[in-house]
Amino acid sequence: MPALAPPTRQATQGARWPGVDALRALGIAMVVVYHYFDRWDWTYLGFSAPRGFSFPGWLGVDLFFVVSAFCIASTLARARTAARFVALRLARLWPAYAAAVALTSAVCWAFPLPGRTPELWQALANMLWLNALSPLVPHVDGAYWSLIVELQFYVLLALAHFRLGARGGLIFWCLFTLAGAGAEALSEPLARRALIFPYSAMFLFGLILWRWDETGPRLRLAALAIALGGAMISSRYAGVEAPLAALMALAAATMRRGRRLGAAPLTLIGLTSYTWYLTHQNIGLVIIRELNAAGLERISVPAAAAGTFALALALSRLIELRWRAPLANALEGALARLPFFSDPAPAEARARHGARP
Repeated sequence: MPALAPPTRQATQGARWPGVDALRALGIAMVVVYHYFDRWDWTYLGFSAPRGFSFPGWLGVDLFFVVSAFCIASTLARARTAARFVALRLARLWPAYAAAVALTSAVCWAFPLPGRTPELWQALANMLWLNALSPLVPHVDGAYWSLIVELQFYVLLALAHFRLGARGGLIFWCLFTLAGAGAEALSEPLARRALIFPYSAMFLFGLILWRWDETGPRLRLAALAIALGGAMISSRYAGVEAPLAALMALAAATMRRGRRLGAAPLTLIGLTSYTWYLTHQNIGLVIIRELNAAGLERISVPAAAAGTFALALALSRLIELRWRAPLANALEGALARLPFFSDPAPAEARARHGARP
């Protein structure tokens, strides 16, 4: 299929973009394959023999970070105030997350996973996102670590955007990523973790893809160099540089040229990727272990994928989509009473006075 012309900013803001949903579908498929085939020892899952399968599907999480930054930049462009932005993000993430924590905990209590069965206090703390505030609160599901990284990104980028404007926010994130690269070069793990490196490089890549047309050539080149250079020097990607580069190139081609990578099935998976990510690991491992114990090894992995996807689809329809708008409106009204959250973005404030944003 020939490449489409770059979509206009007005056309993409607030609209679904099939190519982005296809990238989400690819990302979640990679993660699911990795967790079901390569992440866990075959004896832990109750298989009768090793499967001999190795796949760097964990890179799907890094693809999610690129897509997330692209979409968050779009949300920031639409949100007139910090209150609106925060309300939109919390309403998007929290209801399905809280429901997934409850479901995952209940399944693991009914069918305990050695070393992965949460206690009640842990489940309640996770539902309140206390695992984002303290490393002393373990995740109910290990996959939730990436949500904490996302939350850090949202907070830091929103603070920069609503104080410095869109261009200033991009410059801030370039410097933030450079600081993380410095911590990596100096082998400072605590500083690197605080600077969410190398994930900051993935976020920067998504940000520059969204702001490509509005960014001057010097800043554009600098942002690309920092994002790509940061990724290539990171120990996380040692040995998988080629597949990472391929994923980044695919993301760039999709987001910049508007390629439609697939039809309805990919779009459906992409739309459900968040809730599937929330439910696929521990619940899927329980399904695999129980079916393997019953002598049904041939169908255990497909059943886990199909079962967790069906659960994710139900969560998306019944929780995520149903509560997003009313919760966003309620949160925006509450947050708007606070000084910082009610301030307009600098670009919008200048536009009101007739200046160019």
